[in-house]
Amino acid sequence: MVNAQCPGLNIAGSIPAPRQPKFIRRWTNVNKEQLVSHVIRRLGVSCHTVGFAYLKAAILMTLDDCTIAQRSLNTIAYPMIADAYKTTPIRVERGIRHAIERAWSRKDRQPLQEVLAPLKIPERRMTNAEFIATVAESLRFQLMEKAG
Repeated sequence: MVNAQCPGLNIAGSIPAPRQPKFIRRWTNVNKEQLVSHVIRRLGVSCHTVGFAYLKAAILMTLDDCTIAQRSLNTIAYPMIADAYKTTPIRVERGIRHAIERAWSRKDRQPLQEVLAPLKIPERRMTNAEFIATVAESLRFQLMEKAG
C-alpha cells in the first residue's frame, strides 16, 4: 500500500502497525493542531517557550506535506514560519533547537518512548529535521490508525 500523503513511501508490511499510546487514545475528536500541541507538551516543552509555537508549526507543516522534512527545512519551513510570526528564519531555527533540547534533556525518557512508540530513539540528540520528521511520522501513523 502506498501512503496517499507521501507517494513512493511503501508502508505495506515494512512497518508493523503501531499501537496507539494511552495519551493518544483519548484524543479521538480533536483536530491535528490540538493533538500536536498536546504531544509537544507531553514531551516536556513548555507552551511558554518561544520554540513551542515554531515547533508546532513545523510539525503541522510536515504532517500536511511529508516532503518538507526530506527537503531542506532551512529553505522552506523556517522562512514560512518566520513570516507567520514576524521574525527571522535564524530565530525560528534557534527556537526549535531550544525546544528540542528541552525535550531531550529530561531525565525521564518515558514520554519520548510513548510519542515515538514504533521508532527507536537514538542516544544522541536528534537534529531539528530528524525530530520534526520523527514526531510527524509517529503522529501520521497514529492518525491513520484512528481514521481507519
